[in-house]
Amino acid sequence: FSNQMLLPGAQTVGVNAYENPDLEGLTPLQCLDRIVYFAGSLGLRVILVRYSAKSDNFYSERSWYIPGDAYYTEAQYIADWVMLAKRYAGTAVVGADLWDQPRGQATWGAGNATSDWDQAATRAGNALLAANPAWLVFVQGIEWGSNLQGVRTRPVQLSVRNKVVYAVVQFSSDPAPNAWISDPTFPSNLRPNWNQYFGFIVSGQIAPVFVAEFGTNFKYPSDYVWLPRLLNYTAGHFSSDQRNDLPPGHLGMSWAYLAVNPGSAVGGIVQDPDWTTVDYTKMYYLQPFLAAPFSPLDPGVPLPPVNPNVTQVYPFPTFTSTQAPSLPLYTALRTSGSQIVDRMGTPVRLTGVNWYGFEGTAFIPQGLWTRGYQALLRQVKDLGFNCLRLPFSNQMLLATSLTSGINTFQNPDLEGRTPLQCLDKIVAYCGLISLRVILVRSSNKANNFYNEQSWYIPGDAYYTEAQYIADWVMLAKRYAGTAVVGADLWDQPRGQATWGAGNATSDWDQAATRAGNALLAANPAWLVFVEGVNWGTDLRAAAVFPVRLSVKGRLVYSVVQFTDDWNTNAWFTDPTFPDNLRPNWNSYFGFIVTQQVAPLLIAEFGTGFEKTSDYTWLPRFLNYTAGQYFKEGHSALAPGHRGMSWCWQALNPGSQPGGGVLQADWSTPDYAKLFHLQPFLSAALPPADPSLPLPAVDPNVTSLVPQPTIQASSAPTTASFSYYHTRGHQIVDQHGKSVRLAGINWYGFESLGNIPQGLWKRNWRSLIDQTKSMGFNSFRIPYSNEMLRNFSVVTGVWWDMNPDLVGLTPLQCLDKIVDYCGQVGMRIILDRHSSERDRFIQEPLWYLPGHDYYTEERFIEDWVMLAKRYRNTAIVAVDLWNEPKKNSTWGSGDLATDWRLAAERVGNAIQAVNPDWLLMVEGVGGATWWGGDLSKAGEFPVRFKIPHKLVYSMHEYCEDVSEQKWFTDPTFPASLRPIWDLNFGYLLRQKIAPVYVGEYGTRFAHPRDYIWLPLWVNYTNGQYTSDGVNDLLPGETGLSWTYWALNPGGDTGGILMDDWTTPIEQKLSYIRKAMAPLLPTYDPPIQGLGVNFTVNSTIAVPAASRYRTLHH
Repeated sequence: FSNQMLLPGAQTVGVNAYENPDLEGLTPLQCLDRIVYFAGSLGLRVILVRYSAKSDNFYSERSWYIPGDAYYTEAQYIADWVMLAKRYAGTAVVGADLWDQPRGQATWGAGNATSDWDQAATRAGNALLAANPAWLVFVQGIEWGSNLQGVRTRPVQLSVRNKVVYAVVQFSSDPAPNAWISDPTFPSNLRPNWNQYFGFIVSGQIAPVFVAEFGTNFKYPSDYVWLPRLLNYTAGHFSSDQRNDLPPGHLGMSWAYLAVNPGSAVGGIVQDPDWTTVDYTKMYYLQPFLAAPFSPLDPGVPLPPVNPNVTQVYPFPTFTSTQAPSLPLYTALRTSGSQIVDRMGTPVRLTGVNWYGFEGTAFIPQGLWTRGYQALLRQVKDLGFNCLRLPFSNQMLLATSLTSGINTFQNPDLEGRTPLQCLDKIVAYCGLISLRVILVRSSNKANNFYNEQSWYIPGDAYYTEAQYIADWVMLAKRYAGTAVVGADLWDQPRGQATWGAGNATSDWDQAATRAGNALLAANPAWLVFVEGVNWGTDLRAAAVFPVRLSVKGRLVYSVVQFTDDWNTNAWFTDPTFPDNLRPNWNSYFGFIVTQQVAPLLIAEFGTGFEKTSDYTWLPRFLNYTAGQYFKEGHSALAPGHRGMSWCWQALNPGSQPGGGVLQADWSTPDYAKLFHLQPFLSAALPPADPSLPLPAVDPNVTSLVPQPTIQASSAPTTASFSYYHTRGHQIVDQHGKSVRLAGINWYGFESLGNIPQGLWKRNWRSLIDQTKSMGFNSFRIPYSNEMLRNFSVVTGVWWDMNPDLVGLTPLQCLDKIVDYCGQVGMRIILDRHSSERDRFIQEPLWYLPGHDYYTEERFIEDWVMLAKRYRNTAIVAVDLWNEPKKNSTWGSGDLATDWRLAAERVGNAIQAVNPDWLLMVEGVGGATWWGGDLSKAGEFPVRFKIPHKLVYSMHEYCEDVSEQKWFTDPTFPASLRPIWDLNFGYLLRQKIAPVYVGEYGTRFAHPRDYIWLPLWVNYTNGQYTSDGVNDLLPGETGLSWTYWALNPGGDTGGILMDDWTTPIEQKLSYIRKAMAPLLPTYDPPIQGLGVNFTVNSTIAVPAASRYRTLHH
């Protein structure tokens, strides 16, 4: 925290009040009250650390007070600590870290009261202990918190004994160069240095040591050595990795990893952009060193005295509901060859997890005795799974069955419900958060799986084949149009089950055909999953006796695979292991996919890593499911195809074999398993496009109600919008806060189709939504002047997927995109790419010399028309001309070629009708990339009539796009920054104007691309020199940019694969480091460009959607 945050007039910003309704209208200190109290209720402890005096001023402050400042004195610093010590006595706060990373003027033991940090820490510590003697006092070393050598001669002396804890900060080479790691003796030099700088405090029994911040982004190979060695050191391996030096019963050093926050100096424990997905690589290393959890604070203990002016300190409220959430709209999946595909034909891969319990005697998924079902399902999605496989028994479906083992305080809306009604709730909530569900019939009777040897119970009057089929038909009707995508007809066929023997009472392939056809008659939208015999492992007979369903495109074969953790498996004791695995997999089930018979679901697989062979089996099996069917490291998948779908065994801790992905507390993930699984998880599956028809729903099922849809005949255009201006080298909003546009190009309006590409496979809104979900906050949309002409028509669109674009002109389609971007918080930079469609490379100037239509006058007139049309919309900036080439000049004074003068003419014309837009002006051709030479902009600046609207723009590419001399320079990569600085970097360093990177990208086709891209990202983030230090001041942002491009193909291959759906994570992992926060949305009025916007007035707005106002 900062001392400024404690001021009574401080206000919070950046809080989603919908997600955090109890923080709305509170001061920062009142928000801290809430966090501290709720942390205590969960059993978390809190350490408060004073980070800086002023907010966002950490690097500028060199002492614990601000010399010469009338307010931020040492006296105020101590007074604030005393106030906090009183306020949070008896709460989850266990102590105070007095100053983060002492630096600058701070000394230790020098005898100077104004600079000696050990003396100041003593004064502050004793003052807060007088107010609250229960707290620990954490005192960091000097030199950015790394050096505690002064403790040998000048320890901190507190008035209350056993309250001092010394603290240090340790990093690898990620944030800044580290001489210890570049030392030739690395890593053997680490322990001697750690012992000298801080370890002696623990080994000498002086005091505890707390490692206050440490971390790595695994940017360098040495990081993989440094992190486990440091963790072992904190655990007591002070002399070697092989020996723990702690006395019996002692614990190692306490520590706090940097940080939860994505985007911190070494990345976070959760990832951008969702603040949800766990970084399993980091957790894989950290988890073995995590300490036991604390108990929640006793609710019977009275709260500490609180400032009477603060009335909002009370327990975190619980939310109760009497009605399950309504379902998003879903469309069915189907099959095509070896692929599961969606309605548009795009391959889909289900990567899920089993959740057991409905098949047991409690008739409810396990874990609900300790957690809420909604929280568990959210965690399943947050862990990266997109599917849930739910086993059940036929007995659970009986109306007389009762649930047990539910904590109704955590699950108030399940109280008093039958098992089937509880399943309704779970299915509905899965739909709400876009998880898909596969129902799997585990057994007839509850908890009777191993005793049943057929899909019915021979001789039983109730559990007959007729009842088995009738139950599937009932479920198929009940869950039509919901998150349930299919039925796994019988889990692990075994015992009497045969395949192809011709016996109606034992042949599972015949029974599966009968059951599958019956449920498809009730619900033709479902997939039908059919497992092999011999406990679900063997599909060899399917090659001769395939299952034949009455509805095409619905059959998915299914298998179960485990290591020999569970049962002895001859494959693992074979002398040829692991080379024998692929031939066996191909023989037993893989041929189903490789011969394009049908898709395959691995219904259950897993391991507890009980044997050494498990570590070989699991990555090899995951690679196999991902398409490496014949050879490790070689994918046999056709372009655009996905691998086999799968569901891990299981969510449940303690399940066999191998336990679950959650540990015994039903909360903590098993990161060792997720470390292997995460690279193979598929993208989340969004709800289907609401313009597509729903499958029929049984009218008797009233609890599963689809959400209403809103339809528009065309998009509205205007809304209340804020615009940006410039200040020095920063783009800022109306409040003066720096803004960073971090976006992506989506091209097509400038091409022959007159429409952004990809709409032949996807709905246009879904592409915009996905782009936002990947973390981008803006689009750069190229267009041609020809596209604006009245005779232009749109081609290359799948009209069934985009019915609201039918009959529109290209410009009206742009209206739609602009408005929807505004609604979802995306900003747009409009880029005039060319005069004629698909002629960008051939056009020498901003006009076409000798052409009677594409003149400079037309160039300006079209910009003026667009400026009027899109004023007060999501378009916040315009790139006046894309990539001026060598024909253009800068500063020559020639009206026919001087692009700088032409930019002034068109810019001033735009400002006359729309003074709000930022005007982006690219450089000329020169000796660098087209549009990249701004070397003369300092001498010959662009001058607009309205100031503070100019942003210079350039493009930067790698060796993929074109050879450039700096890539082959012997000094590469040192050759890069001088080129950047010459052409545009000086504009930033001298704070002349902002620079916007309109295009950059790579295919990673050359080894040097892997060096260029991270250096370029660092440069855009503010590392303008090669010293590794960020040159931005607090509150400033790096360069705005738009990656080239969303579209697959092209110069750089795009961010999406050829299926126009799957992101290329390799590229995103680099550019996420330069992502910026998402921007606010707006509410459009019901009016537009001569079009009608209609809302279905028959839809009642539920009470939960009513709004109110608060201040502004």
